[in-house]
Amino acid sequence: MNGSHREPTTSAGPDFRKSLTWLALIAIASTPSIAPPTYAESDASRDWIATLDADPVWQSPTTAGVLVVGTVAGIVGLDGATGKPLWRIGDLKDHDVTLEALLPEPYALLRLKKGVRGNVVRVLIDVTTGREVWDSSTFGMTDVYHERYVASLDALLVAGKVDDRKMDVAVDLESSH
Repeated sequence: MNGSHREPTTSAGPDFRKSLTWLALIAIASTPSIAPPTYAESDASRDWIATLDADPVWQSPTTAGVLVVGTVAGIVGLDGATGKPLWRIGDLKDHDVTLEALLPEPYALLRLKKGVRGNVVRVLIDVTTGREVWDSSTFGMTDVYHERYVASLDALLVAGKVDDRKMDVAVDLESSH
């Protein structure tokens, strides 16, 4: 080998490359998951239009089949199948509220900016009815900086502050205590 280094070479000509290209195109075209959906595959019965009292600012679908929409006039729960309004919370508006829907059905957690509703910074709601199940003022929490659902306890763990003290609370979803 007298110390010389040889780069590998390919002898693939244009016909070989053309065959590979056709083979790749045939493979892609025959793969059902890559084929684009057609209109015939969509379910037109699920199309609906909802008229809201104000422009939407955010929206969040839930596993309970409810689309929760935040507007400048409040929060609205819409039936995901029909678009029919199910409930409304008028005092929570605009960008001052976000929804965390990573809880078991039918619950979701509303995160409120400070001062939107006094000292309340978290509200647990039933998204099917709009009923407020629990809020952070129950324990006097004026600041919440972490919450996590624990399935084995069926509870929402909430970490925050009461006055100047740190507090951790477990909220049972069944009883809201």
